Amino acid sequence: MIKVNKIKKNLLKKDSIIKNVIDILNKEENKICIIVNNKNVPQGIFTDEDIRRIIIKKNYNNIKVVNSYNKKFKYCFSDDDEISINKIFRKYSWVNILLVINRKNRKLEGIIDKDIFKSKIIIENEVLILAGGLGERLKPLTNFLPKPMLNFSGRPLLESTIYSLKSSGFKNINISVNYQSNKIIDYFGDGSNYNILIKYFKEKKKLGTAGPLYFLKNKKLPKSILVINGDIYTSLNYKNLIKFHEAKKNEITVCCHDFVYKLQYGLIEKKKKLISEKPETTFLINSGIYVFNSNLLKHIKKKQYLNMDELVNKIYVMKKKVGIFKIHEDILDIGTFSAYEYAKNLVK
Repeated sequence: MIKVNKIKKNLLKKDSIIKNVIDILNKEENKICIIVNNKNVPQGIFTDEDIRRIIIKKNYNNIKVVNSYNKKFKYCFSDDDEISINKIFRKYSWVNILLVINRKNRKLEGIIDKDIFKSKIIIENEVLILAGGLGERLKPLTNFLPKPMLNFSGRPLLESTIYSLKSSGFKNINISVNYQSNKIIDYFGDGSNYNILIKYFKEKKKLGTAGPLYFLKNKKLPKSILVINGDIYTSLNYKNLIKFHEAKKNEITVCCHDFVYKLQYGLIEKKKKLISEKPETTFLINSGIYVFNSNLLKHIKKKQYLNMDELVNKIYVMKKKVGIFKIHEDILDIGTFSAYEYAKNLVK
């Protein structure tokens, strides 16, 4: 946070005129003008966009700010944590500066610049994205593209995942590739265009959904590993998942979500009623997202085919702590053609 005593020149009283606002926006590093009352309680703001709506008028310099400032400014409280602040920036993606307000007296305590805030959030945990599948169930769409590179909401599905990881603060991304791997590597490169680091693990033969963890076995990672299937879309904040995993002291955290299955026929029962017309049943299903403590990689002895259910069950039988993280955010699996078409229509 940039404290209020550092931005005194960005503050104006309500009896000021637009010329004073323009002077601030032109001269001060933080391109915001904050209108406050005598108790330093924010009344409104001017940004570059706000002022441009005014300067199309004649004799705009002498217009009183009290009639013109933007009262719908975005703010956070001084006792909000990073997660809460990041949620505001994600929800209002066009906002570059948040006012920081005292929760009790509503006085201005400072501002938060989005670029500075985002640059400070760095999560050291390694991420492994599983992008080596053949996409058999999505043919002919996957005849020429690997499944994670299919267009989804205007960009490759994998790019949506990478942007989401970056916004949560993850910098170290590993991608396990196999089928048409050059399409993925050529598109994302080393990650420098995204201001992150991307490394690739090439599977010479299919390794399943857990086998690629072998590539991280010898890195002696100090922190847990986030593993994500390459064929899912979710608005989950991955940073919250890591915090949950650490707070619960889990060895493994498995993400899950509700799946509602609607029977297409009337069900004959002999309980409360004879016929239930097309009843719905809710199942808790695996979401394809996991967090592993790095010390568990010693249980992957060889570079060979291994599915995640086998690995998780093996470690669970060893009495290690396996926790469940329920996802309430949007999550879509595009593993089949019908699911892909549904997801494309849902997220636009």
